[in-house]
Amino acid sequence: MSGMPLAYSIATRIREAHVAELMGDVDGRRVLDCGCGLGYFSDLLARRGACVWGVDPDTSSMGFWRKGVRRCRFVVGESERLPFRNGVFDAILCSEVIEHVRDDSRAIAEMARVGRPGAAVVITVPCLDGLFAARIKRIAHDHSGTFEEHHRDGYTFPDLEGKLASGGITVVEKRYSMIFLSELVMGLCKLAYSSGGRKLTRQADILPVADSFLFKLWRFVFPCVMALCRLEDVLLSRRAKGHMLIVKGVVNEAAAGS
Repeated sequence: MSGMPLAYSIATRIREAHVAELMGDVDGRRVLDCGCGLGYFSDLLARRGACVWGVDPDTSSMGFWRKGVRRCRFVVGESERLPFRNGVFDAILCSEVIEHVRDDSRAIAEMARVGRPGAAVVITVPCLDGLFAARIKRIAHDHSGTFEEHHRDGYTFPDLEGKLASGGITVVEKRYSMIFLSELVMGLCKLAYSSGGRKLTRQADILPVADSFLFKLWRFVFPCVMALCRLEDVLLSRRAKGHMLIVKGVVNEAAAGS
C-alpha cells in the first residue's frame, strides 16, 4: 500500500511502529481490525502473518479493499454490533475509532465479547492532555453526520481506562505519542487538505489526493519530515503527553464471549 496517501500520513506512520510493537507476534493468529477504514493496518498485520478480519461501516471502502488489500477478509459492520460470534479473536486493534462512535462503551464491550480470554486489545485515541488539546484534532473532523465526525474530542487515560474496565478489558500498558512536531505537521497537512474545499467525510475521501501536485511534493520531502517526527517520538513518547493516547489491554475471562 506504499502508493496510497495513508502511507505518507505522519499520524499513521507514527502509529504503525507502536501498533506493531504492542500487538506483538501475530503470526498465525486471528486478528480483528475494528474500524479498519481503507485497511492500512489490516494489511500491515496480514504481512506479519496474521489472519486478519477487518470491519468498517463505510461501504465505499469495499472497492478499495477488494483490489488493494488482498491478504485480508473484510465485512461491512458497526463496532457497536460486531458481526462475529463470541470469543473468536486472539488479538484486536481499534485505532482512532471509538471517538467517532456514538456509544463507545458498547463498542468496547463488543470487542471484549468477540475476543478470547486473554486476547490482546490495542486501542489508540486522541488525548485530551496533549499540548494542543483539542484544537488540531478537530480540523477536518467537524462534518456532522459523517463517518469522520468526532462524537468526543478525545480521552484522558483515567477516562479510557475506566471505560475499558467496565467493558471487560484490563489495561496493562499505556503510552503517548505525537508530542509537538508531529502534531504540528499533521495539523498543517489537514489545513492543506481542506484549503481547496475538500471535505473529509470518510477515509476513502483521501484517495484522489494521490494525483495532486501538493501530494507529490509532500512525498518528496516526507522521508526527512518523518525521520524528525520519529526521533521526537522515540525521545519524548514515554516522557510527555501528546496528541495520541495508546493503550494495550487484555480481555477478562468473565467478559470474553459474554
